[in-house]
Amino acid sequence: MMRPLPSFAAFLGSSIALSMPATAETPVSFYSGLSYTTGDYGLDEDTTVTRIPLGLSVDTGAITLFGEAAYISADGYVGAIQQYTSGSAVSRLRSRLGLGDATDNEIQSVSGWGDMLFGASVRLTPSPADYYTGITITGSAPTGDEDQGLGAGDWSWSASLDGEKRWSDFTLGASLGGVYLGEDSTSAADNTETLKTSYAFASLRAGYDISPNVTTGLSLSWAQSSSEDFDDQMEAALTAGWRLNERVYLGSYASAGLTEASPDLGIGLTLSWTPTRRNAP
Repeated sequence: MMRPLPSFAAFLGSSIALSMPATAETPVSFYSGLSYTTGDYGLDEDTTVTRIPLGLSVDTGAITLFGEAAYISADGYVGAIQQYTSGSAVSRLRSRLGLGDATDNEIQSVSGWGDMLFGASVRLTPSPADYYTGITITGSAPTGDEDQGLGAGDWSWSASLDGEKRWSDFTLGASLGGVYLGEDSTSAADNTETLKTSYAFASLRAGYDISPNVTTGLSLSWAQSSSEDFDDQMEAALTAGWRLNERVYLGSYASAGLTEASPDLGIGLTLSWTPTRRNAP
């Protein structure tokens, strides 16, 4: 099942883990992993971010609930760190336009817990079936330190319509949605530009099952910029997943940014564990 999140690069590894079908009588899955990104985001120096998520999902049938907290270690511009960790386009532009704190334009090393994520996916089509349509709602709580760039500093929300179709071993999927950043619009110093507090995002995905236990995929994601003067965020990623046994699933990805608003490169691993195996029907 697909559960896209507001910031593609930050949460792709988590999405890989959450896409694993439930295999437990008690439908709870836990996941963790490691992701690393680096890029200059159009600034003078590179910003690197390492992220360790801790999350769980609970499958109740038509509704799947999920939550996540992540520990973050980063070196670079606070504004660029914030762009990655929270997906906040407003924060990114504050840094590049000189609208935020003075530290937004200074290089520093930070570490700590970022904003917490929580949400639900609602299936709109029957199950089991070779197609899926659903709605995903995701919230972000301002638990991360905004001054260090570890959080957005306010609540944010996203909603998306998700679809997927399977033909034997091949699948195609797509998502379209929007994010509300939960803060007032901010004007540039010359008062000629107002930064948006909401933006649209979309993704396309293709997957192929090499075997019953090995899946590969290719995805393309896009997120709208908060200003016409700056690039939209766009990334491409290769994914691979291995079902190690009936309880454990390992996901991986490698991504490349296609615009200056995205990290240049990203890699990640996610391990998902379902405590109890479901009995065969």
